[in-house]
Amino acid sequence: MGIHYLKTVAKFEGHIGPDDAETLASWLREKPRRQVDLAHCENVHAAVLQTLLALKPGIKSKPADRWLCQALEQSATPSPRSGS
Repeated sequence: MGIHYLKTVAKFEGHIGPDDAETLASWLREKPRRQVDLAHCENVHAAVLQTLLALKPGIKSKPADRWLCQALEQSATPSPRSGS
């Protein structure tokens, strides 16, 4: 399992480990409009999640895991400032 890199989409399958974070970051930085397909992703290591949160790629298909889905959605929208 792991990440399968196509021309414009990275397909996540199964459990994604920490070794995938650096390759994913490089692949996303090459062309900023690339997307990720998380439909078949079971879980991701924190390093991969941090890469997704930092680089904010387009999400072609959301993950089934509700927590991961919420974490990615919350990072996509700015939170309102408190006390302003």
